[in-house]
Amino acid sequence: MEYSLSKISTENHFEIEQLSLKNGGNPNLSEKYINHWYYNNPSKSRSLWKVLVGGIIEGFATTNNFVFQIEHTPVLIAMPQNLLTSIKIRGKGFFEKLYKETEHENIENNKAESFIVFSNELSSPIFLNKLGYVKAKCPPVIFSFFNPLDFFSTPDYKRIYSFDDINNTSVFSFDNAMQKTYAHLQWRYACYSATQLHMIEVKKEGAVTGYAFLKVEKKKGISFLILMDIMTENKDAIHHIIDTCYRYASRNFFAGLVLFDIPGFVPKRTLRCTFNNRFNVLVKSKAQESTIRLSKVPFCFFFGDLDIV
Repeated sequence: MEYSLSKISTENHFEIEQLSLKNGGNPNLSEKYINHWYYNNPSKSRSLWKVLVGGIIEGFATTNNFVFQIEHTPVLIAMPQNLLTSIKIRGKGFFEKLYKETEHENIENNKAESFIVFSNELSSPIFLNKLGYVKAKCPPVIFSFFNPLDFFSTPDYKRIYSFDDINNTSVFSFDNAMQKTYAHLQWRYACYSATQLHMIEVKKEGAVTGYAFLKVEKKKGISFLILMDIMTENKDAIHHIIDTCYRYASRNFFAGLVLFDIPGFVPKRTLRCTFNNRFNVLVKSKAQESTIRLSKVPFCFFFGDLDIV
């Protein structure tokens, strides 16, 4: 089978969208999405490759790259996100070929140190058995249920509808986490409508302590909120901001709030469920020793770190 591998150009975006729709890929992978998600990312680092068979695009692989702080050291990490081959060439090794082009470009040109992927059932065996990835620690996922007692509290919050309403643009970032800025958060949530995303300003004793980004999700007719990100310059305010998010969810009649656990920062509630290993988090570095070390890192994730949410 004759084929060629090359970088994705802007002229390919419509074909990529159609290939994804016809082969069970990301339904949101529109031309507009590709332009924004990959080319407007403030990190300005990415890798996008395609495979042509008989002159037709039959597969693609992409990474979006972000700066993480790992054990107090900033490093560029590439995150494989949209990888797809058509039914016509599936099972013929093109997934690995495409991925390896992105890996080579990220290491040699983008100077990425490591890779993190949130993989699904189909791709996990390929990443683990053929591409040198290993399993990492996924923080527990918490679902805090609606609590009618929240109606008897008086949390101080205000829903806002624009980044122009944010007064303090400083962002505290955890260690072993993606490093975020005002520009990053503005880029991340630029494509959400007001019905999809609730941004709230949180106060304590009259002073603004920070902001929370909450995505509306609905499954089996039940609506709930997902804590996507928090924006604050003071890590001591995070506990209070999350507690306010709990109350916001209840007081706006959502079934609950979903978030990643952050030990020491998430208020404990009686009405909640905890799910361990909810996501397949796989990692890889340039050397095997570094890969093993990275797999033991206690990552601090927010749902905004995932492109699938």
